[in-house]
Amino acid sequence: LSSGLQWHWESFPEFMDYLDEQSFAIDLATYIGHGAVRAYVIGKDANLSDRPGGPRKNPITHEQIEKMADVVQEAVEAGAIGFSTSRTLLHRDKNGVLVPGTLAAEEELLAIGKAVALGGGGVFEMASDFMSYDDTPHVPEDHIERLEHTGREMIWVEQISKGFGVPVSICLGIPSVLAAGVDKNGYRMVFKNVEEANADGCNVKLQVFTRPQGIQLCWASR
Repeated sequence: LSSGLQWHWESFPEFMDYLDEQSFAIDLATYIGHGAVRAYVIGKDANLSDRPGGPRKNPITHEQIEKMADVVQEAVEAGAIGFSTSRTLLHRDKNGVLVPGTLAAEEELLAIGKAVALGGGGVFEMASDFMSYDDTPHVPEDHIERLEHTGREMIWVEQISKGFGVPVSICLGIPSVLAAGVDKNGYRMVFKNVEEANADGCNVKLQVFTRPQGIQLCWASR
């Protein structure tokens, strides 16, 4: 990636200017990603708060959150169609650490959602399993705590959508509790929560996989 790209920009507006100078065979649009925002504001510790223990162990400061919100607002004003983040244990960096922002606290997410609105509006997009409150394996013993986390997630999602007028798009990973054999219909709970939120004035859309998330083949496969 580093050798294949010429980094002629630093800010998101400069990135948009760079795209304007290029020729493409198709139309394109771009989000501003949580990882890039975290790295720009925090540097090498961008995903320190996404290690086991999360923000409670390694909190993000109010000043850092304000700077991230400013970067997102500037990006949306410059033409980003919204903001994108990950809230699942599946997405990790080359060292196996969760990508920046995976365990971000409500304060950070609300500040960014508001920044999208202040920048002129866009989509708040995320990949989520609604169960990842910390970087720990999903096991039946902590099922209740993960369900409580799902409820807390929906609170800030509704605030961003209804409170700030920002549509929320969620790529829903099948909750990992399914693999733990706890609940074979866990995803239906998320469907129900979203339906109730939309009935209350939110604009939340769910996306689901139409293919296996992962597949392993060997000579014994049929």
